[in-house]
Amino acid sequence: MPKSSNNAKVPRPKKFSFKMELKMMMVPMLLLTGCMTAEEVRQQHQAKCMGYGFQTGTSQFANCMMQLDKLAERDKRCSSAWLSAYGAADPSRGFGYAVEVARQAEADCLAGRQPRPPTPSAPPRPTTNSTCTTSGNTLNCVHF
Repeated sequence: MPKSSNNAKVPRPKKFSFKMELKMMMVPMLLLTGCMTAEEVRQQHQAKCMGYGFQTGTSQFANCMMQLDKLAERDKRCSSAWLSAYGAADPSRGFGYAVEVARQAEADCLAGRQPRPPTPSAPPRPTTNSTCTTSGNTLNCVHF
């Protein structure tokens, strides 16, 4: 362990793990998605629909509100698909792979497609056993 100038032990920083990186990415996302109450979202949607020129109480205004609600639900669902895919990705393939799998899952969700299973890891190499015998100066090996 490294020592400081007064000979006190200084702890080494821990290395980040795959799961730690996931948690670090999830916290800001959860904070951002949970910032608005349902009433605040409704008010934001109303302001947007009025900004488009729709008058409150009309069927066009109601349709605008319904469309914005559908988009908000889709966005919430697709964010969840991103997090699920990221968490389920094979950690041995690295952080970049996990992000790519998550992006693909979110893109599939936004396009209305069923999520694709991630590309499987390369299959393990078969184990090779060998038996060798010697006879004088000759070495004979059998691989199976």
